[in-house]
Amino acid sequence: MLSLLRKFLSDQNGVTAIEYAVMGMALAFGLAIIIGNTDSGFISTLVNVYSRIADAL
Repeated sequence: MLSLLRKFLSDQNGVTAIEYAVMGMALAFGLAIIIGNTDSGFISTLVNVYSRIADAL
């Protein structure tokens, strides 16, 4: 039983998965801030471009 506990504590595979999950969440949060903001950023630029195109037509 003690050897199983030592093996579990020395296993690094779970730590790597948690690190990737944290990095993925940080990336998703950053993209949500950049893309999801309707007052400024990417979405606002797209809305302005589409509005100008619609007005030109």
